Amino acid sequence: MANVIKRGVTMFSITLLRRLIAVGMAAGLLTVIACGSSEEAAAPAATATPTSLPALPTIAVAAPAATPTVAVAAPAATPTPKPPAADKAVYGGRIGKSETVITVFDPHNSRAGYGLQLGMVGNLFSQLVRVPLDTRTGVEGDLAESWSISADGSEYTFNIRDGVVDHDGNPLTADDIYANMVRYVERPNGVSVRRQGCVRNYVNSILDENGKTEASPGAEVLSDDSIIIRLAGPRAAFIPCMTGGFVMFHADTYIKGIDADASGENRDLDPSKGELGGEFGPFKFSSVEINNFFKVDKNPNYYRDGLPYLDGIDIYEVPDETARVAAFKTGRIDTSCTWVCFSKANVESIEKDVPGTVTPALVAIGYRSYQINTRNAPFGPVGNPDADNLRKAINLAVSRDVVNKLAFDGIGFLSPPYYIGWDWIHTEDEWRAMEGYARAGAKKDAEIAQAKTIMEGLGYGPNNRLKTSSLSATAGQGLRENEALQSMLSEIYIDIEVIKMDWATRSARLEGFDFEIFSDSVGAPFVDPDAYHTNIFFLFEDGSRNRTGYLPAGWKALHDKQTVLNSPAERAPILREMAAMTIKDNFMLGTVRPAVQQPHRGNWRGYVAPVLDGSNFSFEELWLAP
Repeated sequence: MANVIKRGVTMFSITLLRRLIAVGMAAGLLTVIACGSSEEAAAPAATATPTSLPALPTIAVAAPAATPTVAVAAPAATPTPKPPAADKAVYGGRIGKSETVITVFDPHNSRAGYGLQLGMVGNLFSQLVRVPLDTRTGVEGDLAESWSISADGSEYTFNIRDGVVDHDGNPLTADDIYANMVRYVERPNGVSVRRQGCVRNYVNSILDENGKTEASPGAEVLSDDSIIIRLAGPRAAFIPCMTGGFVMFHADTYIKGIDADASGENRDLDPSKGELGGEFGPFKFSSVEINNFFKVDKNPNYYRDGLPYLDGIDIYEVPDETARVAAFKTGRIDTSCTWVCFSKANVESIEKDVPGTVTPALVAIGYRSYQINTRNAPFGPVGNPDADNLRKAINLAVSRDVVNKLAFDGIGFLSPPYYIGWDWIHTEDEWRAMEGYARAGAKKDAEIAQAKTIMEGLGYGPNNRLKTSSLSATAGQGLRENEALQSMLSEIYIDIEVIKMDWATRSARLEGFDFEIFSDSVGAPFVDPDAYHTNIFFLFEDGSRNRTGYLPAGWKALHDKQTVLNSPAERAPILREMAAMTIKDNFMLGTVRPAVQQPHRGNWRGYVAPVLDGSNFSFEELWLAP
């Protein structure tokens, strides 16, 4: 089903909002506006863009040593985590959790690139290596007990942990790891693996066009308990890439048959066929009802001794935010979906009505943008002067501060081509000086006036308005940012129909590139600029999220040049050039990334919230205080 919105916030209220935001920013404060029929300002609130951002793990990775070194030598059985002296871990209990949709069970396979939502992936699946859950810093072996690196940094030999069995009881071997690597690199039968693009970008091809093993394949089984992974060259971010929250590994039991299906089409794991059981994680599937719920129980054969503490997790499909709030307040759920599933106002309401609620704030590094389809007129092709000027006018007319206020409760942060906390690429002030990114105020007003002049030069005006459309979610931030776009572009003679669609319908339209504009949000799954390249800006056809049909000439060559460098100082000039190319051509207009808030009940113990929203959200160390 698709619903069309003809108008959002009025042009007058958008103009007033910009002025009020500008006044608030000049004073170091942002005014809370009651949008709708009332245009009266409430009391001042905090600035829209955070004045300080949480520190991220360093992206610097040491160059390989002259001789192979063992990076991690984790024990075969990890000891049970030690709780604080005053607390004794308690076994038992279940927690309830909401997800927005329950239709996909394979983190490798999804229409939009999400699949099984991240909040449950780490509870069911395991990684080859991971960021430790108790410290959220560094790296440790998971399915891999240890690994070594060749002298030139291009080959990694992983030794598989002994005694690991999947949920069906089958032992883990290097063949299982190999089958997953083939998925990541070769995408057999078109398996999505969009959230694992860095693996595909770094690792050598494994199979040739005839399905035969390459002479120096990207993955090769050495024995039952060891596998070598070969990169195209030394890559500083390879291990960070492998720790991304979606880089999970199946047993090959079910995926080999799916990947080799003669139909040539990939599909998800099918619960009705008994295909849930090839996972290695701390919890295992118990019961499933698609579009309703699934339940997972403690894995009694989990390879980390003494874990997990919980008996299980009950996951419910709750697509409506109001219903999620009610479910939390009444005790049906104890936490929410991982991404932005509660507004700031609703988090405050929960914290008021449910004493003791804890709300960790996660850094949602990544890119939120309005993608513009450059395949067809009027927005394409790139290089057509009219199309180029039209996209430029749209970029100039978009006030990132208005988007933040209307869609993200004023607590998001600017989303340029790279994370604004990486000052070694650009400071926020430097990003703000770039075309379209001006703060609300005189400069932004001048950009909007310039956009109107461009549109008038193209023949548009009050009596000749451009009509176009934007595909939108049916509710929440996705809808609000489309309504904001609708209102902002109304000022420059563009009328947008906001077409509200459910997730499956919208995904099908986007897969067929049947859109003019749509808002997209993609998290960076590891802390490195390459996460932006492989998971965001590379073309959709190549397994990433860029559906615009365009990537600037020479951009990919610059990526290849910087990805082999270890030093931020060496990489920064190249990354600045790539960012300038991205902004200049106005095909993915960066806006605002939200602040992710995932409240949970106050009786949780042992759970350390991740720093990033693209992390492993396993609850294996979580226990409930009596």
